[in-house]
Amino acid sequence: MATGNNTWPEGWHALASLDPKPGDVQMVAIYGQEGVNHCALLTANHQPVSQPGHCSLDDFQQWHKATQIPVHEFHVVDEAAWFPAGWVDQANDWMSPLGDGPWSRQLIDDGMELIHRTAIAPDTSMPLMASNANRWLKAKQGNAVQVYRHGNYLEVAVIEDGKITMHNHNHASSGHDVAYLIMLAYDQCNLAQESMPMRWEGDPDMATWTVLEQFVHQVQRDGSDAWQAYKVMLNQA
Repeated sequence: MATGNNTWPEGWHALASLDPKPGDVQMVAIYGQEGVNHCALLTANHQPVSQPGHCSLDDFQQWHKATQIPVHEFHVVDEAAWFPAGWVDQANDWMSPLGDGPWSRQLIDDGMELIHRTAIAPDTSMPLMASNANRWLKAKQGNAVQVYRHGNYLEVAVIEDGKITMHNHNHASSGHDVAYLIMLAYDQCNLAQESMPMRWEGDPDMATWTVLEQFVHQVQRDGSDAWQAYKVMLNQA
């Protein structure tokens, strides 16, 4: 391990002046095509005690097998689609335009089912799309375009009358790409930019906000800081 011991995963860096004890923290891990992003947060109040870190899938799984620290695992999907629960019998019949399986299923509380696949995540992890959808619906914060940004990973969902009417995931590297995908949701769902707020979670992105604030009346970005993409996951766990 880069830390010189097996207490923390590779890429671990404690925040300045902090000396966290393994028994006081929980780890959030997000699996993606380029490896695993991770962050440790205090169990008591979900405050971060480490910088967001990164390591390979093999290194993280080796550490995970040896640790007693609780790990909440999530993963980025390669392809996915939402269906009403019980609607799809044979997933390949419905998902064949996206290629052959195998496909996995994740049911959320409102009776929708995410059919998805990924090449990199262990069976113990939950798709980010399903976790975010579940959390947004439980929050009951009203109609909004909900955005979750984690590195180049982007989710955009439209929530209307307590239901998700659209939910996509994309790879977006620039602020203009992100802004375009958000504005596309407004356009495709015929949303009024004057009255439908956009709620941002995860990595701060001033370039995107600067573009969007020219078009969207309410850009709510209180849920953005260097750790927010991890904190919201632990808040649901």
